Amino acid sequence: GGTGDASLIGWWKFNGDASDSSGTGYNGGLSEVTSVTGKNAQANGAYSFNGTSSSISVSNKEMTYPMTLSVWYKSNNISYRGHILHTAETIGDGWGGEFETHLSQDNTTYGFYMKSGTCTTNFIFGTIDLAWHHIVVVIGTTYRAYVDGVQATSGSLSCTPNFTLTADQLRIGRPVSSTRYLNGTLDDLRIYNKELTLGEVQAMFSANAQ
Repeated sequence: GGTGDASLIGWWKFNGDASDSSGTGYNGGLSEVTSVTGKNAQANGAYSFNGTSSSISVSNKEMTYPMTLSVWYKSNNISYRGHILHTAETIGDGWGGEFETHLSQDNTTYGFYMKSGTCTTNFIFGTIDLAWHHIVVVIGTTYRAYVDGVQATSGSLSCTPNFTLTADQLRIGRPVSSTRYLNGTLDDLRIYNKELTLGEVQAMFSANAQ
């Protein structure tokens, strides 16, 4: 069953599996991830990614405009670059250049990159340590990013994204090619097909990981 929120088009709680709790049915396929204690101290409530071979794949790319991405993340290594989530053409390697969208750890900052047709949006935000943090990126009339319910950056989009140019599936913990695997732990990943407000972002942060 669904959540009653039609704007929530993907919701992976990672509570012992990668099933999609949004009601759209895009369950994830697991590859060498480890089930660990989640952000809210729930046993088997998150997945740890080893930095070399771990990933979760979802058959649908899930990208939409407007869009909000939300996830709880804990890095295992702050001297590291890896992808939290990624979707692209089949040649997408996670370094930019192709039609792709990704949210990543870039050593001690978070990074977001989106290229769709002639639109390119690229920004870094926040400061990464070895603790849990709630990360939200909103793509709409402007872009905004939040860390733990506090806005970390914002800016204007050069044009309207067109995700029909992005043919590939959604990958969690890696890009298409075998590079930049994530070295960290993820809990409660959500994708909405609308811009969440500051109040909605703060409510998710206060509710903790599910």
